[in-house]
Amino acid sequence: VGQPDPNCPASVINAWNGGISYVDVYMFPDPTAGNPGGQMSSMINALAAAGIHSRGPAPNSFGMVWLDIEGPG
Repeated sequence: VGQPDPNCPASVINAWNGGISYVDVYMFPDPTAGNPGGQMSSMINALAAAGIHSRGPAPNSFGMVWLDIEGPG
């Protein structure tokens, strides 16, 4: 919660290798875990550190970042 999923880089690569044509990533920011912008930066930095980049060559890339933004309660 509030930190990047360590399984995400392998999931991106496995999706490409499994034949999925478009691979995106998903983020559910946790408002109790600090600044959502910082959480986004942490996610992008963690992916980049694993060699996964936006719109790069498959299998080390993703297309879009999907955001799940929910209100309180």
